[in-house]
Amino acid sequence: MTAEVVPPEVTSEIGHSLMAEGPDAVIILGPDQRIRRFNRAAEEIFGFRESEMVGAPLDDLLLPEQTRQHGAYLDALAQQETAVMRMGERGHINARHRDGRTITLDATVGVLRHQESPWFFAFLRDITAQAQAEADLRHQRDLYHAISASNRLLIRNPVPDDAYSEICRIIVRLGGLGLAWIGLPSENGDFRPVAAFGEAADYVRNIRVTADPEQSEGRGPGGRVLREDQPVLIPDIQAEPTMAPWQEAARAHGLASVGGFPIRRGGSVAGVLLVYGRERDFFTPERVNLLEELAADLGAALDHYDQLQSNYRLLEILEATPDFVAIAEPEGRITYANPATRAGLGFDPVGHGIDTIHPDPSRRRLREEALPTARREGRWQGEIDVRVRGGREVHSFSQVIIAHSPEPGGEPSHYSTIARDIHDLKEAEARIEELSYRDRVTGLPNRTALRERLVEESRRLSRTGRQGAVVHLDLDGFKGINDTLGTEVGDGVLCAVGLRLRGQVRTEDVVAHIGADEFVVLLLDLEGTPEAAATAADRLAERMREEFSIPLKVEGRRHRLKASFGITLFPRADHDPDQLLRETDIALDPVKARGGDDIAFFQPGMLATTQRELELEQALADALDGGDIQVVYQPQWDLASGRMVGMEALARWEHPERGAISPAEFVPLAERSGLINRLGDSVLEQVLTQLREWEAAGYAIPPMGVAVNISPRQFAALDWEAGIHERLRRFGVAGDRLKLEVTESLLMENLATAADKLARLRAEGICFALDDFGTGYSSLAYLQELPLDYVKIDRSFVQRIGDGDAGEGIIEAVLAMASHLGLDVIAEGVETEAQADFLRSRNCDAGQGFLWARPLPPAEVAALLP
Repeated sequence: MTAEVVPPEVTSEIGHSLMAEGPDAVIILGPDQRIRRFNRAAEEIFGFRESEMVGAPLDDLLLPEQTRQHGAYLDALAQQETAVMRMGERGHINARHRDGRTITLDATVGVLRHQESPWFFAFLRDITAQAQAEADLRHQRDLYHAISASNRLLIRNPVPDDAYSEICRIIVRLGGLGLAWIGLPSENGDFRPVAAFGEAADYVRNIRVTADPEQSEGRGPGGRVLREDQPVLIPDIQAEPTMAPWQEAARAHGLASVGGFPIRRGGSVAGVLLVYGRERDFFTPERVNLLEELAADLGAALDHYDQLQSNYRLLEILEATPDFVAIAEPEGRITYANPATRAGLGFDPVGHGIDTIHPDPSRRRLREEALPTARREGRWQGEIDVRVRGGREVHSFSQVIIAHSPEPGGEPSHYSTIARDIHDLKEAEARIEELSYRDRVTGLPNRTALRERLVEESRRLSRTGRQGAVVHLDLDGFKGINDTLGTEVGDGVLCAVGLRLRGQVRTEDVVAHIGADEFVVLLLDLEGTPEAAATAADRLAERMREEFSIPLKVEGRRHRLKASFGITLFPRADHDPDQLLRETDIALDPVKARGGDDIAFFQPGMLATTQRELELEQALADALDGGDIQVVYQPQWDLASGRMVGMEALARWEHPERGAISPAEFVPLAERSGLINRLGDSVLEQVLTQLREWEAAGYAIPPMGVAVNISPRQFAALDWEAGIHERLRRFGVAGDRLKLEVTESLLMENLATAADKLARLRAEGICFALDDFGTGYSSLAYLQELPLDYVKIDRSFVQRIGDGDAGEGIIEAVLAMASHLGLDVIAEGVETEAQADFLRSRNCDAGQGFLWARPLPPAEVAALLP
């Protein structure tokens, strides 16, 4: 079928209709290239009326950069009879709307000749929205490429300074931005540019940005991002009042919009990424999301870098630590061992199973206790044996095993362990225990061992319903032998007495030597009623008394001794060993009063307080009410330098009628009568008052401060800890001026509670000293758990220096253990230069005693203070 010829009038009518009502703008130019027709669609697209545009050049509708191209197009068309051409790149041109907006048009321009003159026409379609969408897609694609490139960079090179520069370069080149820079706040609050890239990079060098909101330079996007921790967008720099400090510079560099994005490092804002667009409203939601993602990736890379650096530092520490450190897979194969581990074991255990370094039964304990506990609770801590030096020796280790799981409650991905060889410390502990629990002369249990055994047996007998008896022997006449024939003979006599007593009792019974001429026999598992037990105890005591009628032969001499016996029965509800020994002491008093060589049982009536004790108790209460208890101070001296480094506060009581009452008398009385808390409070408040006065007068307090003794009853009081805090605040004295002395028995009553209480007070700056160290438990296990600063060697050991007995050995063992634990040592009761020289030669830190000074009143102490 062939096309029919359309009549000219029909074609003309269609053309007129399209011109008037068509959707495309139609503009007709005369030979002079000025507008002759401007249809209704053109009016809608450009915002001008036809009457305004007729006679105007087409250049009035184009942007300056388009006018040059427009002239070239028309000149080319004018040379042709008829032609149609597309204008602009891809047939698109940018034109000017009446309101100043830039609009994008699809443009087709043609020419017709009329009477030999060229007439031009243009068909224009508004594609602004389409072009913007295409541009947005391009920018979004470019930003995606920037993020991808950035991530590759951050994986390859997470070093912050390098990453900052490359990120800025990638954003600008791939993201179509005019400028990107990263600023970090300096100490004075001003931003320090660490990287910048873009044609407008000079902009950063000539501006000031701060985080201070009180300054105009701190109210822009950089300062706000740092303070608010969220993106800040400025769609039009010139229209935003807070951008006033930077508007001129931005205009000069062609920067129209800006966005700030937080760079987080370690969970907080560490810097700001600032990016600038060359057009207004550049930051669409899609672009903002992508730039936020890029900033977040940069922050994650910085965190990863910090973690790597932390790991490197940790590795350096692990490589240098003298402790054993190792890592193992869940199946037990060791994957890492530090140099100390390899050197101590005598081989490199990497690749071996953990079983290979543990002997039995430690292997079983590891499999059945340690690893299951670590899996269940996250960690295990305890002591375990390890083969060292190529397996030739087995040492005890204090070890912590930690299970590491990717998720809480999940299966471990690996185990790590840190262990310390405590072989030497355990040997020192065993030596101290042996010296502390065994009498050096007789080899029998001493008072400390006896007290512990009494508690143990009292509890056991309570469970079994059986009876026991404490038989306390006091040798009559021993002092004369010791004084006249010497300690060597005296020691021989004591050994002979011990052997004789041991031969009189059953295997399960206990014989202890608790003093120079004092022995105690524990008779255990006596059957029947208390009366029957008393009869059995009396029969045995009588047999022992008769045995003493047989002379002892020692060093070729025959020695006749007699003995006094005090007996009490147990168990008791409170299982108090000191009370039982006190009862036997009380039972001995009437025997000694009768001349000795007899037996007496403790009777409840004996426990009644004597008239003197009653009177003293009341007098002590009155003295506390009247402020008659005074505090004196015994200086403590640095053994190396001879400087006074501390002092101990001691209570003194001058009775108005009886004169000076010994602390050995009124302090135990205060304990028994319940006045000890008031006595302790009085001493502490006097010490704090004196410290405040000395400091106000300009005296320097010695570095060890002032030591105050704390009794078990005080320590156990519910309000004692709070009272310490309150008094420090009330008297205005710093905690580090105070050193509290506690005893081993006090701490061992409840180790966990004691450790917590000491830790809280130590946070106030208070130091702690362990008093009479070596006379009680002296256990490495509990010492490691406590926040102690000093240990004090009891005067009883110091007084035995030079006697050639176990006193010197105990002192040396205590000093060795304290050195391992990082504790300073103070020796009490130093009275001779020989004692001081011995202590100094063993690196004892400090001493106190009559050699340097007796306890002094405050005025005399002040004379010693700098």
